[in-house]
Amino acid sequence: MAITKWDEYLIHQTYDTIDNGEVDVDRLYLTCHDADGDLHLAVGMGVYPKAGVMDGFACVRHGNTQHNLRLSRHARGDRSDTRIGPLVVEVIEPLKRWGAYLDGNEHVDVRFEMEFVGRGEPFLSRSSLIPFVHYNQPGRCSGSITVAGRRIDLHGFPGARDRSWRMQLAPQPGSTWLGHFWIMAQFPGCWLSLHGLPLWDGLPPDFHSALVYDGGPVVPVNEVRHRIGFVPGARALAGVELLLIDSEGKERHVVAKPKSPALYIGSGAAYESQGQDRGPSHIEGERWQLSRPADVGSRPFGLIGMSEYVADFQLDGTQGVGVLETSYCPDMNREYMPTW
Repeated sequence: MAITKWDEYLIHQTYDTIDNGEVDVDRLYLTCHDADGDLHLAVGMGVYPKAGVMDGFACVRHGNTQHNLRLSRHARGDRSDTRIGPLVVEVIEPLKRWGAYLDGNEHVDVRFEMEFVGRGEPFLSRSSLIPFVHYNQPGRCSGSITVAGRRIDLHGFPGARDRSWRMQLAPQPGSTWLGHFWIMAQFPGCWLSLHGLPLWDGLPPDFHSALVYDGGPVVPVNEVRHRIGFVPGARALAGVELLLIDSEGKERHVVAKPKSPALYIGSGAAYESQGQDRGPSHIEGERWQLSRPADVGSRPFGLIGMSEYVADFQLDGTQGVGVLETSYCPDMNREYMPTW
């Protein structure tokens, strides 16, 4: 227990100091990409108050090459210090602007200075099955990134961010990593947020989705039916069709087609080991060549099968662009069951 500057504010949720609350995991996530899908950047950072650990990652795909950087440090005390080695993520303007910065380092040939500006208010979702809260927001990015000596201007690139916090859950006997979607698609005049849609037969429904209109209403989605095409012999996506039924009973048709190789976030960010104590300061990284979509489901990409695509979207025929993130079931014998 320690007193920090946050204890000066009227924000306490329990009788304890802010650094010692009930939440086990408190995370932020930011993704940015160009319209063509040639460049795709994902940055994440999380604090584990009870473990006294803060960790982060930066995964960058440029063409068919993915660069991964993972960092960790001890974090007991002031959580407002969001630097881990060369990586910094900061809140510039609450609920609207974030900054992400990576200095040059010896582990990956990547550095960036990026600012994200949100489009409208974030959309809040809360799981009905587990103690898990998210809010999502699309927007635009500015700044620059340098990859393998090539500098790329990020001005106007689409982006999306996610904030989440939860209580840690003990693994259930016999559990496997089962499929889900996270979609952030931007269209003229509105955007679509969809989080947590289960993809495999027998999973209980626990998704949160809405169409959010610029300066206008938030229309919740009450039902989602899905039809997914996979690359033969792999869990890589070939295309997705969704039928959304909104709270007004209106049917909306969504088509998503990946336009890029996947960014392998799950294994690139080592999701399976996040929150582990790796000492006072730890940093590691590597570079992968993404040769074929069948790599999904095989090492090194199969440790946690979470991947994110830059995708073209259509909403009732209106063109859009965004990210399509999915995880897969590693049991290739388990059959996907379309619901539409």
